[in-house]
Amino acid sequence: MAKYKLKPPGSRQEKAEKDYLARYVFAGLTDINTGFDVWPIRYFTEEEFRIVLSRIKEHRLGLFGIEPFKDGEWYNCRTFEEYGDNPTDPNWYMTVFDMFREKGGQNLQWSASYYVPDALLQFENEQ
Repeated sequence: MAKYKLKPPGSRQEKAEKDYLARYVFAGLTDINTGFDVWPIRYFTEEEFRIVLSRIKEHRLGLFGIEPFKDGEWYNCRTFEEYGDNPTDPNWYMTVFDMFREKGGQNLQWSASYYVPDALLQFENEQ
């Protein structure tokens, strides 16, 4: 069984994860998904995605993958398994962020799939 896995869609754990991300990672940021991808996938400008990455690192969360769009069209995708075995390692996601920025240029819309440890969600639910 994989150590890191996505929360089951529609589960209590997935809802708690979304609430945690909204409160601690996405707070004060603007979702720029204008309908070019399905709701509830959130997209951010490069500047704001840099803030997302900083908050992910600060809260010891992780990313399963980074998937930018360019001018509203799918651009590329990378996952943590391509760089190691730990989605919480900031080296993998900062390497990919820098690579996409260099190759994709400006006007990328940044999205990711997020890993929030269950222990943080349980802590949130107890408050």
